[in-house]
Amino acid sequence: MAARIVGIALLVILVVGAEFVAVPEARLIRRDDSASGVVTGGGDGESAAGARRPSKWNRGGVISVAGIDTTSKAIEWAMAELIKNPREMVKVQTEVRQVAGAQGVLKEHLGTMSRLHAAMKEAMRLHPPVPLLLPHEAIQDTKLHGYDIPVKTWVMINAWPIGRDNETWENAEELLPEKFMHSPIDYNGKDFRFIPFSAGRRGCPGIVFATRLAELALANLMYHFDWELTEGQDLESFQVVESTGLTPALNPALILVAKPLEA
Repeated sequence: MAARIVGIALLVILVVGAEFVAVPEARLIRRDDSASGVVTGGGDGESAAGARRPSKWNRGGVISVAGIDTTSKAIEWAMAELIKNPREMVKVQTEVRQVAGAQGVLKEHLGTMSRLHAAMKEAMRLHPPVPLLLPHEAIQDTKLHGYDIPVKTWVMINAWPIGRDNETWENAEELLPEKFMHSPIDYNGKDFRFIPFSAGRRGCPGIVFATRLAELALANLMYHFDWELTEGQDLESFQVVESTGLTPALNPALILVAKPLEA
């Protein structure tokens, strides 16, 4: 099943793509950053002012654990949209295979895979990993479109309808990577038309981690396999339906036929 294949691909990429560097133990313990804190199991502590510091392990754990579910679903949504749009899938596959060549996909290749990059953005525009973004708090009394928003009010933004607004996006319901091919719009939340990772201080701290991992996994899936619908399915009957929940998944789960690329 594609969902399982995607999960396996993520695991393989994490293991095969990891870089292991021998570091003297004393140097590792002496370093005071988030990564070394996770490796050495740095716990809670107090700052010089006596304030409680959040656990480095917790920070690293939140980024890692929260990123697993949302990232794998983002890849699955991208696969669903591409299988529904075979011409776009062929374009992405052609780019990935031309850039990667015989050596296979490397992380260094991602910077030159503009169509892959745009296709992933399009999938996240249509299916933001967490549609209902983390709450923001009004810092002053505000009036917005006739509504009074008192200070201290928690405001929650729904990224799903923003990404499908026909007044903002041409052919908003269609996967068209060209929307992002020559556009400065990025994941950083500076353009409120596209905020799959929220924006400002409540923006996702793992944007780079999540997008690089998702694109690397998708690139490998595009490079190594040709994809088809299962027997009995066709493009007319194939539907992309979202389940309910904090991180919507495909309902039913995506099942595809993967044909290994012949050498």
